[in-house]
Amino acid sequence: MQGLGDFFELEVVLGPGQSTQQSEEEGKSIAAELLRKFGIGPEDLIAEAYVDLLTGAQARHNAMPEIG
Repeated sequence: MQGLGDFFELEVVLGPGQSTQQSEEEGKSIAAELLRKFGIGPEDLIAEAYVDLLTGAQARHNAMPEIG
């Protein structure tokens, strides 16, 4: 959708460790390290899902009056 910008989705899948499952804290640490490596800072993060942004953009587009 034009006007939304560029997006990057990151998902950390927690898997079994040597003796215990990875913790949520370990997953957050992995995600933070990956974001750092990609140069993505906290100011670049959004709380909304991409699909919700698409839906909102489409609704705004449909609400615009046609010209011509």
